[in-house]
Amino acid sequence: MRALTVTLISFFFLLKLAESFHTFVAPAPKHERIIKTRTQSSLFSTPSPSETSSSSSSTIDEAYYSPAHTPSYMTGSSSGGQKRRITLTRFLSQYVKDHPEYKTLKNIYLAVQMACKTISQLVNRAGLVLDTTSSFTGQDDGDFSDGRYYSMKRLDKLSTAVMKNALKLTGTVQMVAPAAKMGSEQPEEHQPGVLIAYDKHHLACLDPMDGSGNQDAGICTGTIFGVYDRPEPPQQDDTSSEEDSDQHLLENILQPARNMRAAGYCIYSSATVLVLTLGEGVYGFTLDPQINEFVLTHENVTIPQRGNVYSCNEANSEGWKNEGWKEYLRNLKLGKGESQKQYAHRYVGSMVGDIHRTLLYGGIFAYPSCTQRRQGNLQLLYKTSPLAFVVDQAGGKAMDEDGNDLLDKKPERIHQKSPCFVGSPRDMEELKNYLKKE
Repeated sequence: MRALTVTLISFFFLLKLAESFHTFVAPAPKHERIIKTRTQSSLFSTPSPSETSSSSSSTIDEAYYSPAHTPSYMTGSSSGGQKRRITLTRFLSQYVKDHPEYKTLKNIYLAVQMACKTISQLVNRAGLVLDTTSSFTGQDDGDFSDGRYYSMKRLDKLSTAVMKNALKLTGTVQMVAPAAKMGSEQPEEHQPGVLIAYDKHHLACLDPMDGSGNQDAGICTGTIFGVYDRPEPPQQDDTSSEEDSDQHLLENILQPARNMRAAGYCIYSSATVLVLTLGEGVYGFTLDPQINEFVLTHENVTIPQRGNVYSCNEANSEGWKNEGWKEYLRNLKLGKGESQKQYAHRYVGSMVGDIHRTLLYGGIFAYPSCTQRRQGNLQLLYKTSPLAFVVDQAGGKAMDEDGNDLLDKKPERIHQKSPCFVGSPRDMEELKNYLKKE
């Protein structure tokens, strides 16, 4: 009896094992196989007419998935009848041809373009290079248990090195080290350095990596740059030194944004987009990974007259001192502003990301002063001024906390901070009435 019981138990065990094995290796039902095959084969191809007619829900966007598709940003035609992409290089060549006075800017822009391509790759690989979930201690820069600190710092250093090398490769651009930050301007943990570059005709300020603290969360980051005309250097004599020349350059870079010849930013997000202005209009170029070139996708960008989004760090709201700003924001939330529409709140925490959204969709970006940060938290020279200049060229406006035009504000130091408000012209005019009440 006992032997019979053991035999029956073994039989049922083998039966169940066979059923499990059949379930694992057996082919899926016919309709499931069809769906799977269509899904795999349709990623880079268009369904046949019979498939399209049999299932309207399985249509594929050929323009998006097909590598051979000619995007809408191609223009002009070659001898073979194929449309050609307007690359940033070709755009600059044609622009310089039409505006010879901008010829001296070409090298700087080509260097920025080259650097942004490399930084884009660094950003995409940042999570693969350093494990941000681990704890790192005993480093030279301090003892921080959060690995994100070192990932951010490493990305900043790499981006700065890339930008420096790209500028040096032009053979005409050199760099000068900016003065150290004042005590009140020191960051709580880490702040990447700014680059001050110059050639025979121009001075440029560059922030190679803005928002690097967001990178480990997959949030957008960016590069910011602004270019000024270089004043005539002083006459050199036997007593002049290299330090005197550097100091003269650092003093000359302290100009209001109104004096800029060119400015722009590159945002690293779901796509890498380089937005620039040469003082006449704003243009956006998206990095095409198939050819590794920036191509024109946003021509003559114009900010909407009014938006429906406000962007600010409301974590600081209890410390805001400007009652005009607080009243304006309250009315936006309640739909009691001039538009009589309730605004939505969107805040990335990366200035490039917030400004890029505001430029395309309209609205307002703000970083007012507060108890914790009496001058805001954004550097005037190499963050706020270039981005304000871009928005201004797109038809927007920028102001300080007194309602004065931010483009006329002259920085006194390299790392000086300033409250700022940037956005759509009608939104900014409405805000100005509130700020003037103070």
